[in-house]
Amino acid sequence: MNNPVIILGLTANGLAQVRSLASKKIKVVGIYSSNDELGRFSLYCKSFKFPDVRKHEKLFKKNLLTLAKDLKAKPVLFAENDIYIDFLSRNREDLEQHFLFILPDREILEKVMRKDCIKQLAEMAGLIYPKTFVPTDLASINKIADEIEHPCIIKPCNSFSIKFPSKVVVIKSKQELIIFYMQNSHLLNKKTIIQEIIKGGDENVFECVTYLDNNSTPLAFFTFQKIRQYPPSFGVTSFGVSKTIPAIIKKSIFFLQRIKFKGFADLEYKWDKEREDFVLLELNPRLTLPTSLAISSGINLPYIAYINLVSNGNIKMNNLFQKDGIYWLFFRYDLASFIWKRRNKEISIISWFRTLSKARSFAWFDKKDVLPFLKETERLIKISLLKLL
Repeated sequence: MNNPVIILGLTANGLAQVRSLASKKIKVVGIYSSNDELGRFSLYCKSFKFPDVRKHEKLFKKNLLTLAKDLKAKPVLFAENDIYIDFLSRNREDLEQHFLFILPDREILEKVMRKDCIKQLAEMAGLIYPKTFVPTDLASINKIADEIEHPCIIKPCNSFSIKFPSKVVVIKSKQELIIFYMQNSHLLNKKTIIQEIIKGGDENVFECVTYLDNNSTPLAFFTFQKIRQYPPSFGVTSFGVSKTIPAIIKKSIFFLQRIKFKGFADLEYKWDKEREDFVLLELNPRLTLPTSLAISSGINLPYIAYINLVSNGNIKMNNLFQKDGIYWLFFRYDLASFIWKRRNKEISIISWFRTLSKARSFAWFDKKDVLPFLKETERLIKISLLKLL
């Protein structure tokens, strides 16, 4: 098996995939569009800068096909974010002739990637999902404002298709909800959702990451607990720990097989004390930001997917067990999370340092591949200086 791998996107997630595959002596090519993608400095991949796929899709596709022709064997194609997943899905017929990759069927993928559709899929599988409303016009806002408990949150239905202030907007009252949509009427007409907030801290959030083959058979899964995230309450993992959670593994497999899902999946849950159960928050058709945590814990999901694709499903890796208690750190995000929590008197400097000392897996640091980490450190210093000036 000498098929190379092309990874679309070289932020921390893409970098983890690069390192995991290169450790198995696989040739890796990385594609980036922004100089902020520091995985391009890795020793383990040859990187190429492509135009932004959102602005120059035809040229991006042309460059990708040209790259495939220059490689000796049919390359495996992985995507680190939803923008690239959407690109692959819309161009799958052309790309499948030149690349090895796996995605859910188009209809399922479109529903999974829209937050106004995932609720129906989840509830059909018996999963608990937060109370969710889809505003269509200003008249519907008044009714929703009376029905939903405050505070609540507003999310874009599709995070990369519209401009939105942040990952979520927290709304504290009925009046604030009405005013928000009066000032942002372009976000009506099924472009956003209004959702209940599941109570509890960051430590109540858990993720299950898995890979399913063309028959929707899970070949491996990995679960972990968030300890801190940024932004707090509604952000991405900044500090977490590997932890086997059978309940969400069972829920995830049942759900994904019911909808005949294929490929990578990242399911995020939150433990709800009132319901005494896990509530599904998100399903992403890709690997999670702490992919390096899964690898450090013994579950090399990119390599498992690679073997499955290049062998056409004939080779499977058995006896996979995750190591629990491995702590993972994205320092820049965790520093920002600490500052926010410190201002709100939720954490002390001593307790923060104690948790940092436990980290053994990292978003950027690798003693054999230090340049991405050094560039990330340089970026952190520049950001800090700009805030001081």
